Order: sequence, then C-alpha cells, then structure tokens
Amino acid sequence: MELRESFGTAIRKIRLSRGLAQDAIGPSQAYISEVERAIKSPTLDKMQNIAEALDVHLVTILVGAFAESGLPATELLALVKKQLRAQGLWDQESDIASKQIVSSPSAPS
Repeated sequence: MELRESFGTAIRKIRLSRGLAQDAIGPSQAYISEVERAIKSPTLDKMQNIAEALDVHLVTILVGAFAESGLPATELLALVKKQLRAQGLWDQESDIASKQIVSSPSAPS
C-alpha cells in the first residue's frame, strides 16, 4: 500500500472510531473523501488541521499510516526514538521519568 493510500486509511479509521462525519474534520466532505481515497494529498498545515479535528497528534496519524503500510508501530517508534537521540532531540530526562512511572507498581485501591 502506498503511503498516500495508507494516510487516507489511517484518517478514515481514526475518524470512524470517533464517530465523526467527513465534513466534521476538514474544509469539506468532498475534500476529506478525496484524502481518504488517496486522490488528494493534504499540505502539512491541512494535515495538522485534520489531526486537531480528530483530537489526535499528527504523529499519531503518520504512525498509523506507516503501520497500514506494513511497518509495525512499535518498530517505527523505536526507530524514531533512536534517530531523535542521535540528533540530540530526545529528552532523556523525560524518558527516564516515564520509565519509572511505567515500572512502579500501582498503588492499592
């Protein structure tokens, strides 16, 4: 599956999971229909607007698109993390804190 097609599929899946109509997430129903069917490729600004309308981060849609293309989300996220670290863009302190939160046992109810 081509990335443009995967991107449209990811948008459609997220939109349907939220029970939203096509015209609720973009400039028009026709435009979103064309994006979902891989007829149109939105600009970065339009992708961001769609993500905001879906109440997800744009990266979530992109990861979903690559997952639709056959690259498992966990592999993609591990690769992105590795590349961000190599560029000095990964916040290691936040990474350590999040690992501590995940590994600490839940408080009894």
